Amino acid sequence: MESGFRTIVPIQNDDDENIQTLGFDEAHVDHDRHLDHREGTVNPQNPNNSESEESNLQTMWKLWWPPSFGLIIISCIQFIFFLIDEIIKNVDSTNSATGPIAKLFTYDPMKRYEFWRYLTYMFVHKDFLHLISNLFLQIFCGNFLEKNQGWWRVFVIYFAGVVAGSLGDPIHSVVGASGGVLSIITAYIPVIIMNWKKMPYRKMQLIMFVSIIIAILIDSIDNKNEIAWLTHFFAVLAGFLVSIVVSKDQKLTEKGNIKRWMALACYVILMLLEICCNIF
Repeated sequence: MESGFRTIVPIQNDDDENIQTLGFDEAHVDHDRHLDHREGTVNPQNPNNSESEESNLQTMWKLWWPPSFGLIIISCIQFIFFLIDEIIKNVDSTNSATGPIAKLFTYDPMKRYEFWRYLTYMFVHKDFLHLISNLFLQIFCGNFLEKNQGWWRVFVIYFAGVVAGSLGDPIHSVVGASGGVLSIITAYIPVIIMNWKKMPYRKMQLIMFVSIIIAILIDSIDNKNEIAWLTHFFAVLAGFLVSIVVSKDQKLTEKGNIKRWMALACYVILMLLEICCNIF
């Protein structure tokens, strides 16, 4: 099964070894006459339905446009590195991730002392479809989060997922940006929950992102010989926990601060366990 989240790829290295690859204020108005902002639905009896629906669509459009450029810049870098491997090797090297950049950046458990590989594998992709699918998802899913939360929060979540993904699979070599992509997608869940009363179409968004995550994890496990499912799993955990820690909360309370500290403690424990698995 083709998957845009494939991160285990056959790579022919010098030793001929294979590697595996917000919004609206809560409206408390008469249900039979006005737009229900809590559900994002319109009552057909309201004579101002057209205006309300148009205003609602304009609000949603502003959440996506103009786009933020943090993840777009990362995507451009990933695309450029992909092209460099293709041009320098002068063959279809990117179909097996064997270009010079791929060899230098791929996470290889046999070279774990080269610490940059825990992060730089996000710049390497198996083939063009693998690259484009990851770029599309991280730009499409990351744009709203970046506009709502700010570029630096999104970067923290993204790179936390990348590192947790590589540390989480100490056996296989891994390429691809899916660790960062999955952490971004998962980060929506705490953001939606923490800003529940202010989030437009909150139920629809929550169901959509949870469904995407479940579908990706199931596909990863079903195709575990080709997909680094452990990378995906730990990226999801990292994205969820780090999002709780860094995301903006519309109503910050003492209880909310406790949750942040608990999430931070869980993330630190997770990283320590992963590091121990890599050492021992």
